[in-house]
Amino acid sequence: MDDDQYKRTQEAASRARDRRLRRITLEAINREKINEHGGWVSGTMLLEFVRASVSDTDSPSTDEHMLSLLRDLVIKGYAEEQDRRTDRSQQFRLEFLVYRITGKGISLVNYSAAVDADVEDPRICKN
Repeated sequence: MDDDQYKRTQEAASRARDRRLRRITLEAINREKINEHGGWVSGTMLLEFVRASVSDTDSPSTDEHMLSLLRDLVIKGYAEEQDRRTDRSQQFRLEFLVYRITGKGISLVNYSAAVDADVEDPRICKN
């Protein structure tokens, strides 16, 4: 295998891992939709849920990696994000963020929404 082939293989594996992690994260947010906090769950709690659900090699490598996965879900409208920093000089990090699933996210988790190629879905045929 030459260097270009190896690089493409690694990139494909990373994309597949991130699709799987987005699905696991969205399912974790969905499980928390009925809690004493109105469905809001902290970013650090979600990171713990995800890390407990996958092997060490497949888990988010850093807090920033987890934050990027969560931001992908927010941008696509599957989750809401609230910034709970008390002082704007505090760094933008998982520990100050909370997330809640949206109706669109619930539909994707329940397989009643259209397939999203960026979120693992058993309805997508793998070759």
